[in-house]
Amino acid sequence: MDKTRIELGEDAVTRVGLDSHRVLGRPCSPADWAAEITKLLELGKSGTLDLAKTIYRAKTSLRYGQWAKLWTDRALPFSKRKAEMLVVIGREFGELDAQTFAHLPGGWSILYHLAQLGRTFLKVLVNDGTIHPALTLAEAKALVIRFNGNGGAKARPTMEFHRLASSIHVSAGYSRSSQLLLYSSRS
Repeated sequence: MDKTRIELGEDAVTRVGLDSHRVLGRPCSPADWAAEITKLLELGKSGTLDLAKTIYRAKTSLRYGQWAKLWTDRALPFSKRKAEMLVVIGREFGELDAQTFAHLPGGWSILYHLAQLGRTFLKVLVNDGTIHPALTLAEAKALVIRFNGNGGAKARPTMEFHRLASSIHVSAGYSRSSQLLLYSSRS
């Protein structure tokens, strides 16, 4: 089993028959990426994480101007804005294990807002039940505001975030290096 199949999800790679040469990160044309993304779209909600990771990889691997070409050619059935949201989801959640991701809501907009919390803090909120599959978009936005202040991508953590992070570390006996990891995952 190759490393890329693990990163993209063995299940998704085999279910949709992705071309492993393209998935391995070798340079691809916008048309190649469009074909891969279209295959993943067929999976629906079950393929959201793999779709987001693939779109993130497409954006980071395409040369200047090729990313925009996917939309000027109308090669994909969704907007560039939605793709940008999926890029953020792929970047932030790409390393999450399937078990944690299964506890997240399925909607792209909800996942985009939750990505603003950072993956380490997100795991904490999943573990304590704050984030669950039935979470609504309004609740996700409220969480971001609650823990990030104004909710922007460069927002500073609120006092509530600091209190929660401290209580987690004290109760679980985390080391100082673990605390730094929690805070660094938010940037």
